Amino acid sequence: MIPEGGGIMQNDFIMRLWKSLIDDWFGCGAVVYIVTPRIDEERLFQIFLLMIRNKGTAFGVTLVIPEKGPGGEKFKKTLETTSRMMKKTRTPRANKRLVSDVKLQWALENLKVHHENFSTNFIAAYKDDEAEVLTTTAHFHKSHFHSNQKDNVCYNKLPTEDLRRNYLLHLGLSLNY
Repeated sequence: MIPEGGGIMQNDFIMRLWKSLIDDWFGCGAVVYIVTPRIDEERLFQIFLLMIRNKGTAFGVTLVIPEKGPGGEKFKKTLETTSRMMKKTRTPRANKRLVSDVKLQWALENLKVHHENFSTNFIAAYKDDEAEVLTTTAHFHKSHFHSNQKDNVCYNKLPTEDLRRNYLLHLGLSLNY
């Protein structure tokens, strides 16, 4: 658990928390925002799998990311690599494709991407008048999750209007989905 007011957490805890919150939010049909200046193919792959898993729940998802990362890597290339990875990934027993072309296309069409320049990292979701935000110093990138990294994490519940005013408007986003 995250202590009230946040704290310093290990990389594996942050990754499990990140995945479980996104899965829970997709599962209840919330509108989800994933905001990071860097994302790698593995995290994007996981987002697509969670989207497909929760396809029938009427969730919405927006990934907010710069067109180019701090190291000059282009998001478009990351997206193309992730798409190729998903087409190549097979199930262990039957050796069939894990994700069909139809599901992959659905995920690609339903991930809204908003390009903005910033340096913050958070995931947030709202449904009706309640919102939740997980802020962290960790980028959603392998450089943070494949090393013994420790990062700040803070989780808050707040009114949806506060999410809009304090987080989304500063990134050029609104609550209209």
